[in-house]
Amino acid sequence: MGNRIHSTAILSGNINLGDNIEIGPYCVIQGNIDIGNNAHIYSHVNIAGNVKIGNECQIFPFAAIGLPPQSYEETDDRSQVLIGNKNIIRESVTISGGSIKENLITQIGDECLLMAYSHVAHDCILQNNIILANNVALAGHVKIDSYSIIGGNSAIHQFTRIGKNVMIGGCSGLNRDMMPFTLYMSHHHAGDSVMHAGIMGVNIVGLKRSGTKKTDIMSLARFYNNFLHHSNNEHECNFSIIDKYNKYEYLIENANQKEIIKEFIDVKSHQGFYRRMIKSRSNAS
Repeated sequence: MGNRIHSTAILSGNINLGDNIEIGPYCVIQGNIDIGNNAHIYSHVNIAGNVKIGNECQIFPFAAIGLPPQSYEETDDRSQVLIGNKNIIRESVTISGGSIKENLITQIGDECLLMAYSHVAHDCILQNNIILANNVALAGHVKIDSYSIIGGNSAIHQFTRIGKNVMIGGCSGLNRDMMPFTLYMSHHHAGDSVMHAGIMGVNIVGLKRSGTKKTDIMSLARFYNNFLHHSNNEHECNFSIIDKYNKYEYLIENANQKEIIKEFIDVKSHQGFYRRMIKSRSNAS
């Protein structure tokens, strides 16, 4: 099928369009822009700079993609945004181009859902099947691994990394790296007006949804219940995260999960890791 471009849309520059693309009223698309097959770009979308968008993406009204980073730093004309296939980018989402501080690329993988008013800052790297709920704000250089979900109104500090299959509860603030397969929430204790935040255990619901076997979920729970608890052994408070992992990695039965966790902690952390569980959500021991 041919492309359907509304008469009020403005396209200028080096625009490469695939097949069966619909571009709605009052869109402004300018720069070096590639848009894959079967894309649906609703009205009033702004795409600028150097942007590549994969196949079957949906971009809803008032989204702004590829504009310069929200930073006082000098901008660079080579700044890019790379977006994979089958992504849904809802109303008023903003995705900034990459900055000169890193590699000039902001990247989103495949099959991600960015809900209304979420913000992806410069140099963020999102892998596949990630959900950002409404009003999530990612600061610059944030890295999120596949199958993770960030709850609404949450804010992620710059340079923070979030591992695979993590759930961040709504209205959370995150300023350290979050280990793979974990659940992080902000909440009130009964009768306590103070907000508490931290790791609650493994992301049981997310792991079940992804088809993880019960035995593998339980082994992860046993690992993290030991890895994230210091109270029974004061000596362990002085362990490095690598030493702590080496002590308890035998509890992880699934070799692939073990490799994912090891690779995550082997990468140098700018922010440090969350290393304590504030409440166990599993009876595993």
